[in-house]
Amino acid sequence: MGNKLKIGVFGVSGRMGQLIADAALQSPSSTLVGGTSRHTPLQNYKQFSPEGLAAESQVLIDFTHPDALETHLNACLNAKKPIMVGTTGLEPHHYGLLEKAAQSIPVIYAPNTSLGITLLMSLIEKAASVLGPEHDIEIIETHHRDKIDAPSGTALALGKVAAHARGGAMDIAPADRYIKREKRPLGGIGYASLRGGRVAGEHAVHFFGDLGQLTLSYASTSPHVYAEGALKAATWVLKQRPGLYNMRDVLGL
Repeated sequence: MGNKLKIGVFGVSGRMGQLIADAALQSPSSTLVGGTSRHTPLQNYKQFSPEGLAAESQVLIDFTHPDALETHLNACLNAKKPIMVGTTGLEPHHYGLLEKAAQSIPVIYAPNTSLGITLLMSLIEKAASVLGPEHDIEIIETHHRDKIDAPSGTALALGKVAAHARGGAMDIAPADRYIKREKRPLGGIGYASLRGGRVAGEHAVHFFGDLGQLTLSYASTSPHVYAEGALKAATWVLKQRPGLYNMRDVLGL
């Protein structure tokens, strides 16, 4: 293995887990220690318990399920190893777990590790601060048919960036507004989710004003873009002090 970065992947048998494992094996600067799998005996990778994987790895990557987050964070805390978390569908108490863990180890939370999405966030922050709450915001996201959570973690992160730039709370317009016939709140942030086919990921943020409209968007053409971003984030977080980071920190934005 030489000086290659030793990466452990929680949920390595999952869709993203496999992509990240393959990317780690193909990278000249990293190698795959192995991974965990809750349901499938591993054939191509060395299988560990969460604690064993954390002990053998230099940095951990987690794109599994919210229910597994606490177990994986505890394994990293016990081994004093940094972790890159890309799991979506988190609830408020999960964010509390991330913040608590970040007091002792470096933690990156990135619901989308695409470099394009990271740049999009910077553009949205600028647009929201300039246009202000007089513009309604609608965020439309499209993903493959197997994605369960909606809105996507990325869409919620984009909304959070816009809301923070305007100095207000993240106001989520009701998803069933057309059923209830409710008027959207002025300056609110609404979300719409589309699911179908094998779409890797598309996000469009619309700023609707009375006199004009601005749309900022990004589309991923391959899920491999997320694996490459995750490896970049994992390499970066290894050198950081304890704290909670995101992809914008990785790119210095």
